[in-house]
Amino acid sequence: MPFVVVLDTDLVTVAPVEGVLEWVTRAPGLRRLRRALLLRRLSQLRFAALPNIRAGREIVPELIGRWTPEELAKQIAALLRSPAKRDEIRQALQDTFTQPPGASRAIVDAALALAHSGLNTR
Repeated sequence: MPFVVVLDTDLVTVAPVEGVLEWVTRAPGLRRLRRALLLRRLSQLRFAALPNIRAGREIVPELIGRWTPEELAKQIAALLRSPAKRDEIRQALQDTFTQPPGASRAIVDAALALAHSGLNTR
């Protein structure tokens, strides 16, 4: 399913961060430092979306920055008006994630088989 990733940098300060940085920058008065550090880290990322990271190229559009609703609507409308672009994204996603669908079904089947085998041994 084609999609667009939107990362609003106005909300970057509420993003969770792993490690000491999370706790140090929660201190009062360090909001600007947190914002600066997170924006710097974000600018160093080549991609934010998992399909793009996995493929090493842009498959799905990533809209990172400060966007008005109107600007976002224009960007997304352009994708909606382009069946060829949507098909290109769909095919690239399928090529990138080649595992057959049905992982949740396989997990349920394995759990049920394990549960039944445990019941039969008692």
